[in-house]
Amino acid sequence: MIEDYGIIVVLVVPNRIMQNPVDPADFMLFDMEIAFSNNRVRLDRQRCNAGIIAKNLSGYRATKSPYGYMNDNELGRAVIIDSRANFVRKAFELYATGNYSVPEVANELFEQGFMYELQPDMKIPPSTLDSILRNLFYTGKYYVKKADEYVNGTHDAIISDELFEKVQKLLKSAPKASRRYKEFYSNLLTCANCEHYLTQDIKMKPNGKKYVYYRCMNPKCKEKVFVREVSIDDDVNTYLKEIRLGLIPDEIIAEGLKNEISGMSQNLSTLKRNISRKYHSEQGVMEKVVKNGITDEKYINDKMSAIQEKYGDLDTQILATEKQIETVKSKVTETFTKRLYDVYTGFDPTTKRQVLELVTNIFKCDENGLKMTFKSAFRKIRRR
Repeated sequence: MIEDYGIIVVLVVPNRIMQNPVDPADFMLFDMEIAFSNNRVRLDRQRCNAGIIAKNLSGYRATKSPYGYMNDNELGRAVIIDSRANFVRKAFELYATGNYSVPEVANELFEQGFMYELQPDMKIPPSTLDSILRNLFYTGKYYVKKADEYVNGTHDAIISDELFEKVQKLLKSAPKASRRYKEFYSNLLTCANCEHYLTQDIKMKPNGKKYVYYRCMNPKCKEKVFVREVSIDDDVNTYLKEIRLGLIPDEIIAEGLKNEISGMSQNLSTLKRNISRKYHSEQGVMEKVVKNGITDEKYINDKMSAIQEKYGDLDTQILATEKQIETVKSKVTETFTKRLYDVYTGFDPTTKRQVLELVTNIFKCDENGLKMTFKSAFRKIRRR
């Protein structure tokens, strides 16, 4: 920039000015200063990390202590907060019975009056509770990853080693809830009240039946939206029935079809050109045989076999590609006589998601259900 645009760089600390034309010595000094500066940063980082590791290995972990403790720098250890420790202890005891899932423990704690004051609704989120149940710190020990060592902390334990191990075994053997769409509407469906994206919530009943919900997790939202996924599916299908694909202009359909079969058309052209290439390759072999008086049948057969292997049965390949193109044309023609709903229901989840992202302008939920509007291009082909 100094050379191309004529700017002047003033380096205050070394009291040096760089301007065009730049002396090569100035560039050399500048590069050396950068190198020394980077080396200083790396050394400081190394010393800092070494200090943190040393402190962690001493029994007092340098990071913030988990729920149930608070760090006391004067004492040099984490101290127990009794009310929170009772919450943690009860959580471990409930889960250790084997009668509850993690979300059910969260509900049971709330019902028994154990409040999690870090949430506005005073109920601990299942994901937070899961982290607590897996945290070795509550046994009076912890793991220092960078040193790959387990350390006996200077803090007091809240639960016993036996209780912790029992909970870990149950967590490890707990069945994982499978998700039908893997958060199908995530980052797509918003709350009509606060505009935040809705979060998927899966509830498993004791009889094995699964229910999928979407809820607003924004603590500042005045009206918490909570809606079943099947209700959203029904509303989406109702909206998509309004889109008549037959109303799309013919030139747009033709352009879309052209893009759809472009790869197949190029392949077909290549196959047809290969007929000529294969013929000339075979002619070349025969001309070489005649010209040089070659009578070795094996040589001739090997050459012809190599050509056949390279190009294959071109007539069969051409026929298959032409049928493939005709099939796509037929399907496209058939598709554009239907409603968007008719083709949407036959798609896999990934394609369904792509369709919704393509056509949707507003996609919100409130207590009355889904509110969906279409992008301008699709409003033109909407028919109630």
